[in-house]
Amino acid sequence: MKLFFFRFVLCITLLLSLCITCIILFSSFLFYISFLRHIGNPVCVRSWSYLVNTICYRMLGIRVEVAYSLSLDPKRPVVFLGNHPRLFEIPAYAKAVLAIIRRRNIVPIVKSELQRTPFGLAAVFLGALPIKREKGVHAVATIHRWAKKQTGFPAIVLYPDGTRATRKKQQRVKEILLEKYNDPKKQAIISRICSVTIPPKVAGLHALLMGLENPQCVLVRVKNNRGVTSLFDLWKNGPPTCVSVVVEGIQITSEDSQVLQDELFNLWDKKVVSFLR
Repeated sequence: MKLFFFRFVLCITLLLSLCITCIILFSSFLFYISFLRHIGNPVCVRSWSYLVNTICYRMLGIRVEVAYSLSLDPKRPVVFLGNHPRLFEIPAYAKAVLAIIRRRNIVPIVKSELQRTPFGLAAVFLGALPIKREKGVHAVATIHRWAKKQTGFPAIVLYPDGTRATRKKQQRVKEILLEKYNDPKKQAIISRICSVTIPPKVAGLHALLMGLENPQCVLVRVKNNRGVTSLFDLWKNGPPTCVSVVVEGIQITSEDSQVLQDELFNLWDKKVVSFLR
């Protein structure tokens, strides 16, 4: 009976979320055609985050716990990176990030397929960069050119793993990387990362950091306390009671892509793996 009631509430919540997102989509389009994207970005993003967190999370009985460990320079662009949040974890992620970027526009780098959804299209109207992941070299070049054009100390969101983790994806990526790298130490790191998530890729982040002027980096880790991985899982087993977000300032200084790859592997191994387990 409890699960049936939850599913009923979940349907209402999803419908409300869709309505809120469509309203934000329409608003973002108006800001876009009025050449007021710089105003529309904070208005629309913060409105969406507040409404979804306040209405939908409360209806589902999900609380959000956020921990911070950082100090941002207001006169430098900031890059947020971390493990890819699940669909229902995105509002918690947004709430955590928006709390520390009060005077910045938040602009994610998203896969081009997301433009087919109201959420993704609204993000693009508000300044997000859509890229075609299958066009690797072209996508990396696009990120670099786009980064060089950024002004006003933006807050850029990038998920280096590129996609949400599933067991099949983790196993497939693990096999590819173990075949690519012969170093036993690196293979051990890859195996540990692939036990809980997907290892980060370096190309997009390297292009972004090289294009921005003196960027600062922030690691954002997010998880739910029941290990729910999808809406189907949510529907089948019920909701988590808590979504946890940890926001931490990190130092990434290498300008060499291979050294940066090693930095990311070590960062994921030390910070992300232990958090997700």
